[in-house]
Amino acid sequence: MAVRRTNRCGTNSRAVLVVRCEIRLALPSDRIAATTAAVGRHLRAPGIALSAFTIFFFGFPFSGATSAPELLPQPWGHLGQLLPAGAASTALRSVALFDGAGAAHPLLTLTLWAVAALTLLVLRLADRASAPPVNLR
Repeated sequence: MAVRRTNRCGTNSRAVLVVRCEIRLALPSDRIAATTAAVGRHLRAPGIALSAFTIFFFGFPFSGATSAPELLPQPWGHLGQLLPAGAASTALRSVALFDGAGAAHPLLTLTLWAVAALTLLVLRLADRASAPPVNLR
């Protein structure tokens, strides 16, 4: 009887492992970047500062990435799971350690962050396209 060896990402193929792990690691960073860009487009410099403040002072500490969100005081553990860093760390933990069990809610949260960011960017671009041209003379 042959023993099938798998790695931490649940596959025995190195190419699939690299792609799956890279996609999982890219989830929080592109959501954070898209949200910062969208808020920055609407509110300019204060929007970027607001987004950075929210992510760095609320998202990362309340994410539960170094332990578990259940070990954080409530409601902070739940709030951290609604931000991209917390949702991504829970999704990574669910897929890597529990074969995807419990990853639906964090992935839905990350998807909603992406949709919200893209909606804000599209609204800003549509607003810019409908504005009258500026005469530079």
